[in-house]
Amino acid sequence: MAHNTIVDCVLYDGMTKESAQLANLTPGSEVQVTDTVDVYFVKARVTKDGKTVSGYMYRTCFPQP
Repeated sequence: MAHNTIVDCVLYDGMTKESAQLANLTPGSEVQVTDTVDVYFVKARVTKDGKTVSGYMYRTCFPQP
């Protein structure tokens, strides 16, 4: 399901503080949420420079339902 971010966010390669940053997203960026992993993270997919990148984002990047 596609969602738009509401704040500056980062797509990470994992769910720890040491995880590498895969992409920086600005407010309004479209993100494909593929799974609700846990209380803090969702698994997401974005298109960056014509390539699809998958990783994890904080739930706080999106409006609450």
